[in-house]
Amino acid sequence: VSTYLTPVLQAKLLELVEWRANGAILTREDYLYGLWLCLGMFALQTINTFAINTYYKRAMAMGMEMRAAMQADIYDRILAMPADQAARQSGQLLNLLSGDTNRIDMALPFLNYWWSAPGQCLLVAVLLWRFVGWAAVVGVGVLMVLVPVQTIGASVMSTQRRKAAHQTDCRLRLFQEVL
Repeated sequence: VSTYLTPVLQAKLLELVEWRANGAILTREDYLYGLWLCLGMFALQTINTFAINTYYKRAMAMGMEMRAAMQADIYDRILAMPADQAARQSGQLLNLLSGDTNRIDMALPFLNYWWSAPGQCLLVAVLLWRFVGWAAVVGVGVLMVLVPVQTIGASVMSTQRRKAAHQTDCRLRLFQEVL
């Protein structure tokens, strides 16, 4: 909320500056109003900084705990496997330990955006329309048109990542045999 209120306060402050630039004589109350707007922007940004930093710190700590728990579970399962089966699947197991658990660790701080992003986008679109006008509608329309392009690009990257993981598995199996 503080991120989106700051531009509103800034617009009010710019109105005050514009009055002064157009030759209006500002009263003491106008100057105090401008000071309160500046203090409000400072307070909102300070609150925003502390809130976001606290959230990311906690989310990353939780992600590391989840990653450590998953890696411990994978190690336990590897130790319970027969040696010949573990040797055959060593590449897959290493991918699980390094790549897959790391993805969960890195994704956890951003899971909150799944539910909050649509509301944030709507709020930003309304604020842009209020400040910029119809040009903002065109900009939001272009962004909406580009969403399928991004989806296709992400799909292609995912396919390439799977192919790379399979090749890594094959290479690690061969390396295991050589050893």
